Amino acid sequence: MPRPHGLSPGERVDRGDEKYCTRQSLSGFPGVCRIHRAEVAAVGGEWERAEQELERATIELETYNAAPPQADGFYAIGDIRRLKGDFPGAEAALRDAHARGRSPQPALALIRLAEGKVKAAAAAINTAVADQTWDRWAKARLIPAQVEIAIAAGDLGRARTAIDAMGGIVAGYPSPALDAGRQVALGRVLVAEGDAVGAARELRASIKVWREVGAPYEVARARTVLSHALRAQDDEENADLELGAALDEFRRLGARVDVEAIEREIRDLEDRRSGPATARKTFMFTDIVGSTTLAEALGDEAWEQVLRRHDDLVRSQVTDAGGELVNSTGDGFFAAFDAARAGVDCAISIQRLLREHRTASGFAPPVRIGLHTADANRRGSDYSGMGVHVAARVAALAGGGEILATADTLAGMTGIAVGDTRETQVKGVTAPVRVAAVGWT
Repeated sequence: MPRPHGLSPGERVDRGDEKYCTRQSLSGFPGVCRIHRAEVAAVGGEWERAEQELERATIELETYNAAPPQADGFYAIGDIRRLKGDFPGAEAALRDAHARGRSPQPALALIRLAEGKVKAAAAAINTAVADQTWDRWAKARLIPAQVEIAIAAGDLGRARTAIDAMGGIVAGYPSPALDAGRQVALGRVLVAEGDAVGAARELRASIKVWREVGAPYEVARARTVLSHALRAQDDEENADLELGAALDEFRRLGARVDVEAIEREIRDLEDRRSGPATARKTFMFTDIVGSTTLAEALGDEAWEQVLRRHDDLVRSQVTDAGGELVNSTGDGFFAAFDAARAGVDCAISIQRLLREHRTASGFAPPVRIGLHTADANRRGSDYSGMGVHVAARVAALAGGGEILATADTLAGMTGIAVGDTRETQVKGVTAPVRVAAVGWT
């Protein structure tokens, strides 16, 4: 969360400074105090009120051409929207902050992490930390995100180096809130390193400080990591209590991304306890053809915009078709549908919308899509088994702009154009697989 403007990190969030701004009525720069009040409200969990105040403040500051405080306001708007799960709105605000001289990190890197784009998240946050060569406070605010992303990327060495660096900063510039952030980050590292007891000790200490600061979102985040440390000690009952308390707080705050993450975790836990379940689904894999070459030709910034539009398009079509986005596969997606027809219709819609965008703007990436209907093992929100493997391999056989589906998917389906069925050998599968191209033009 953004640090309240004008407060030293660690001061309790209260209304003293807010009353000061109201009392002084600083003429000429009312937006500055409005941003301050909004940041205080955001740390205290009043996100809706904070976002409204920040929007008013950025408009007021536009009149005075006050770029630095206005940039802080846009960044704070972006961070609040990120926490609420409004990623397009968050990115728009973060771009406004960047245009006025404020780095969009760590919020933008955390959006990429939530989207499953771990490599992009790691590259963004590592660059931001490296660029902070003199502002130790700014670096300290980046490091917790760097640790979280490094652990997600499996880079424990970088996570440990980052947390050691933050320890040096906090030792030289003691602050309760910064130290609490360090303790949560250290707790993540210790869990990943296998020291669950040490992790639980750090996390409990951080929760106490975050409560004193008055930051409910940070308390809930620390509880989530504490549940992992307790589960690693086979203390299932207390782990469930911490995870449930975190979920309740996230729901109260409206932290949609965190709510969905914990709900997935709970489903996974329930499935592990009851054993894997078998489900018959139509699995769909999508992939951008030649993504590496395209990224090199377009450049990082333009490619990121293309990728964002592609991701938004695919996500919206899967959701509209009643499908389930299982995960992101880098430049594509893995989705599951209850009905084969829903999966095929979704694939057709994706290709048609890409064509429309290509016609309107001159470019859209070529996407290949593969579908296969089969039984698979389900654990929480994930699927595994030969059926998933076949679907991924079928997608790899398709060309750019092509939809390839197995005979099992197309069996009994009417009202769509289907090419000639052919048998093909799929890596890892002994028997040949019968596939056909689905017409969509």
